[in-house]
Amino acid sequence: MNKLILRTSLAALLVSVPMAGAFADSNSNRDAAAGIGAAPLVDTMSTASIRGVSTASSNWQVLETQLNAAQTNLAPTSRGEGLDAAAVNQFRSQIDTIRQSAKAEAQSNGGQLSESSYRAYSAQVRAIQDNIYAQQG
Repeated sequence: MNKLILRTSLAALLVSVPMAGAFADSNSNRDAAAGIGAAPLVDTMSTASIRGVSTASSNWQVLETQLNAAQTNLAPTSRGEGLDAAAVNQFRSQIDTIRQSAKAEAQSNGGQLSESSYRAYSAQVRAIQDNIYAQQG
């Protein structure tokens, strides 16, 4: 019985410590870079650029995830900070323009974007994200 308790405790510790450390590190780096405390913002840009494009997902799918995250960030934060309606409409328009353009290119290239187009679209999405963060305070 003691061995079972010891093994269970050890297994739980070995599983939880790396996950907790990775979660704390990723949040503290993002929050420190943005100059904010813990904010419920979604930012897939850093993870998408680190992992690159895998064989399981096309760069169009990664860009689509980044666009969805940008659209999610238009919602007011838990602290009640939000954008005015004109700014939200402007950002949505920019996001939709990028999405339509990238989708058309991906469809004509078998579901993939060229590497240069992917980088250009990602830079545009990053600029939108930065503007959203700046205007949310």
